[in-house]
Amino acid sequence: MSVKVESNSWMIETKGGTLGPLTSYALALWAVQGLLYPNDILVHNHHSRARAGALEILHPFIRNNGHLNRAKVWTFASGKGGVGKSLLSALLGIVLSMKGRKVVIVDGDFDGANQHELFNIQKKTPNYWYWLDKKQPLKSLALPTGFDNLRLVQGPPSDKGEPSSLSNKIKFISALRSLDADVVLLDLGPRMEYEYLDYFVMADNNIVVTTPEPTALQNTTAFMKSIFKRKLETAAQTLLGKKHPFQLDIQQNESSILQRSIELLNQVSLPVTDLIYRSVASLNAKVVFNMVDSQTSAPVKQLKKYVRRDVGILIDHAGNVRFDPAVRAALQKRHLGELVMTFQPIVQDIHHVSGALLQGPNVKQADLRTFTKPLQKATKDVMCGTWCDSWRDCRFKTPGYPCAVRNMN
Repeated sequence: MSVKVESNSWMIETKGGTLGPLTSYALALWAVQGLLYPNDILVHNHHSRARAGALEILHPFIRNNGHLNRAKVWTFASGKGGVGKSLLSALLGIVLSMKGRKVVIVDGDFDGANQHELFNIQKKTPNYWYWLDKKQPLKSLALPTGFDNLRLVQGPPSDKGEPSSLSNKIKFISALRSLDADVVLLDLGPRMEYEYLDYFVMADNNIVVTTPEPTALQNTTAFMKSIFKRKLETAAQTLLGKKHPFQLDIQQNESSILQRSIELLNQVSLPVTDLIYRSVASLNAKVVFNMVDSQTSAPVKQLKKYVRRDVGILIDHAGNVRFDPAVRAALQKRHLGELVMTFQPIVQDIHHVSGALLQGPNVKQADLRTFTKPLQKATKDVMCGTWCDSWRDCRFKTPGYPCAVRNMN
């Protein structure tokens, strides 16, 4: 396979070999989507070498496992609307602030921002896309919510959102990391278009909100497939070039998206093991079941089975939030404080979920050896796992993710 090397090109050196060439634009795409390991050696135009984790421009895209002096970013998303995602993120922000964390909620619904209505905030602030273009700090747009330690950055007007350009993504992610907060909660809209998925995968916690209904589980599985598809297609397409289109087209009743990906990567002679692992390793997917009126053990098992089988990812169940009639009354009064202070059942559940999310990454990659022989060899010197000699004494313990010590992540 011959690929024309552009004058402004990058190569990625790993333990397993070399990937590339990539243009500067393609390298930025890899960074935004979490496809780069901090320990990757980047070679620019065949002579300038640097470790990815040492490049300042890539720092916003390194997962914060507690070793970086900056805000942790948690993103909230769903495969469909109506699952209570915005209210859940608002209540979680309140509960975290009550626990002494400095929290900023950022409304990332670029088509229908409504977090300001939940907090009954009347003041209007400038469109943050315009603000970032002027190189102004995002913290100056953070408004008080009436709760100590909790502020809100309003979403842009629905007709003035500009989320899709790569430069906007880089500026926005960098701005989130720079906020004066312990935790930044980014409430995304219920969208599955590619330009929105990048905002989800770049976070330290990737929180998927769903309900136990079968249709909601199907939408959640489709959402996880879309993320995997986006990342793998980007990796493959940027390596192949425009003359070699790479597209995953998975129809119902066909083989899983993971199996199909392996077949296509082998067909175009791309490194299967490396690209599959890169496409799943940056995800810290945690699912919260909302509006639950009974035990959800069966739906949880079903969802985990679907996602592991089709995408190769083991998701973590962060907890359930029950259906609570008191929520409707609080929303009508636009008074979330009343709901929290009376410690309604839903608030008890939020406290439990917040504890699970604060524990850090618990997600492991699925055992891909069940799908293909080329993936039998695990990269122990790159990925964290219980096999490590330092496992007992390690303070990071993020199995299935790049080692926080050896990769400086």
